[in-house]
Amino acid sequence: MDIYIYIGIFLLCDFLLLIYVLYRRSRKKFPQRDLDWFQQQWQKIRALSDGKHALMDADKLLHVVLNKKGYQGSVGEQLKKTAKLFSNLQDVWVAHKLRNQIAHELDMKLSLGDHQRALRIYEKALRDLGAL
Repeated sequence: MDIYIYIGIFLLCDFLLLIYVLYRRSRKKFPQRDLDWFQQQWQKIRALSDGKHALMDADKLLHVVLNKKGYQGSVGEQLKKTAKLFSNLQDVWVAHKLRNQIAHELDMKLSLGDHQRALRIYEKALRDLGAL
């Protein structure tokens, strides 16, 4: 009977530790040098005149930030794992799918409105993550 109590306590402690680690991972603050670098990269992206290039780079920056937070995989896989971190997850998916269209369709036409909307979505996502 005593062994079951110890096993129960052990499992409870493991569960609490897991919750704590997941909480800390989602709230992880970036070092100032990373924040400066993210901001610098974002300014470069905003300055790009080619909307397609800007969206590709914005998606890459999101990928880097999620990697720094400890999430592995493609951006799509990362978004599935980090849904609770974004206030606009559906919009982030829309922007990411637009990026995929740009990457995979030869004659993809991108309107200025779509370009600006997608950049606003990426900016909001990066703010949600504490990168900007």
